[in-house]
Formats: sequence, structure tokens, C-alpha cells
Amino acid sequence: MSDAPATPPKLTLTSGAGGPVLIATGLFALFLIVYFVAPALARVKNRPPGDGSDPATYGFVLDGAALDEEYLVAAQLHRDLVRSLDAPEKMEGTAVVAFNREEYGKYLVPSEIVVAYADGDAAVAWPLLQLRTHEVCNDMVGDVPVLIVHAPLSGLLVAYDRRVDGQVLEFGHSGLLYHSTPLLYDRTDPLGQERLWDPVTGEAVAGPDGAGTASLKRLPVFIGHWGDWLADHPGTKILQAPKGGLRERYRRLDYGSYELGKKLLYPARSPEEALGLGAKTPCFVLPVQDNMYAWPMAELSKQVGGSGTLTVELQGEVFTLLVKDGPHAVDVQDALGVRVPSLRSMAFGWYSADHAKLGPPLQGEGE
Repeated sequence: MSDAPATPPKLTLTSGAGGPVLIATGLFALFLIVYFVAPALARVKNRPPGDGSDPATYGFVLDGAALDEEYLVAAQLHRDLVRSLDAPEKMEGTAVVAFNREEYGKYLVPSEIVVAYADGDAAVAWPLLQLRTHEVCNDMVGDVPVLIVHAPLSGLLVAYDRRVDGQVLEFGHSGLLYHSTPLLYDRTDPLGQERLWDPVTGEAVAGPDGAGTASLKRLPVFIGHWGDWLADHPGTKILQAPKGGLRERYRRLDYGSYELGKKLLYPARSPEEALGLGAKTPCFVLPVQDNMYAWPMAELSKQVGGSGTLTVELQGEVFTLLVKDGPHAVDVQDALGVRVPSLRSMAFGWYSADHAKLGPPLQGEGE
């Protein structure tokens, strides 16, 4: 007669059986689910509109839009995938030198390009380091609500006053590109009725009321060397210098190879055939009344032998261009010596606007 099978030992969560370890492991797994998985699921459920392929899925009213469908593409998986900078922290501009000396790696050197604006005694500068990552910045300078836009794919650098009909707007990235430049949307509009804005022209190009219903006022920002701005505005503020991993993340985003190549990543109307101007040629753009005049920045610098002054008359107004080299920068003033609005863009970005014209010859000389 064979022996009866042995009864398997009972598993009990005692300290000898590793019970506390199993319990701790289970609790930790539960923590991971609650802390990471649940929010991820919530983000999927509450994700902003957009599917990454069809512009119609982004929740904007496109009927009656002043947009050529050939050049309108869904470039981001959803709205605001590229997060705007909203009221970012600042530091004293005079503290940058000390920061460069004390921290590993320089934040900003005098020759780097910044976008800057002053309202009375208040002055702020925005480095490209942050702007090329966030592309859209909603900020305040004194009493002026400011919108700064930097679209690396089209080289656009421009600024606007965010007030329209007495209301302060707040802008985000729509997830859509038009001529390879992001369309913005107004977050203050009711959900489903948000207007789309073209940052090249500052005009509302789509919305429940159609196109052309509102426009933004360009601001006369300085787009030039940080050292020049700081010398003229020693009390200026500048965006807080990023540290550690955030700084490395900003530094890793480099469009250098894209800027040097000829290929565009998204459809855009190119001036190459009509004007003999390379699509990615960096241009200085001067809006005058309804026209947008542009000059290749390298040609301006060449004309003055690097740095110097040029003058031009456009539609009865005289403008003075202050050209600097290393890297190219242009500031512009009217006949009274007051800075006027201008922007920078690759040639194709400027050429996407109505009434885009190559600027006439300028008169001037080097320093």
C-alpha cells in the first residue's frame, strides 16, 4: 500500500515566508499604478483635441477660413503639445555675467540674439534658448501684455500686443502648421469657438465668425545682440537662467542642420522660382502699411561691410536700418529715431503673407 500524498505546506505571509516583502511589493505596485498609470489614463481621456493627421480633428471652425488647404497640416499630436511660456520667471540682466562665471556653461553671451521690449522703465529680454523650445510666450512688460512668437521651422521672430478690443488674449499652439509656421489659438475664447491666428500677419484667419475679424498690433521689439540691449537698458530683466536637466534639454534642441539644409519638413510656398530667393534665406522684414518688405540679412550686412547704417524710403516714409554683424542683426527706426515694428523670417515664411515684396535698394555705408 502506497503512502498517501504529502499535504503541501500552507503559504502564510509570515516574516519567515517573506510576507512583509510581498506586502511591500504589492503596495509599491499599487502606488505606481495610482501615481503614474492613472494620471496617464486621465491625460488620454482629457487630452486636447487633435489626432496628428487631420486638421479637422483639432476642434477649430475651418469653414470660411483664409487658409489654403495645400499648406495646412497637422504637425503635433494635439493642441499645446508644444507648451507655451506663460508669465515666466525673470532675473536681473546684470546678473548674467555672474551666472556665467559661477555656473558650468554660459547662459548668455553679449553676441547672442535676444528679443527685447521696453515699456517706460520696464524692460524684458527673451533669449532664443527658451523661445525656440516653447515657440509661444505670453508675458507682461510694464502695462503691456506681450506675445512673443519664435517658429524655428520658418525662422519667424515677431511680437504683438495681446490686447484686442480691450480684452487681453492668451495664446497657445494649435498643433497646426500653415506654411510651416504654427497657427496660434486664443485660449480665452469659449471651447469650440477659438479663433486661429497667423503669427506672420497677426490676423485671425479662422473661427466661428470667419477670417479677418480681428488683428493684433505689432510691437517695436529689439531683435539683436544681448550686449547692445543690456548696454542701453541696464535695468532690464531677462528670463530666468535654466539649470541642470532643464538647461540641457533646452540646449539639445538644435535646428542647425535644418537651417543649413534646403529641404522643408512641411509644405510651404517658396519664393525661389518667382524671386530667385532660397526658401530658407534669413530675411529682415519691415511691414509698412499693407505691404511687407523683405531683404536677405546677409546682403544687408555685405552692403555695409559687416556693420553700418542703411536708409530707405517706403510709401513716403523714411526708415533707417542699423545693421550689425556676428551674427546678423537689424534694428530699424523712423525719421524721428523711434524704433518701429519689424520681424525676422526665412524667405518662405515671409512669402506666405499677402503683399510680400522684396525691398528696394537701400542707401548707406559701413561703420
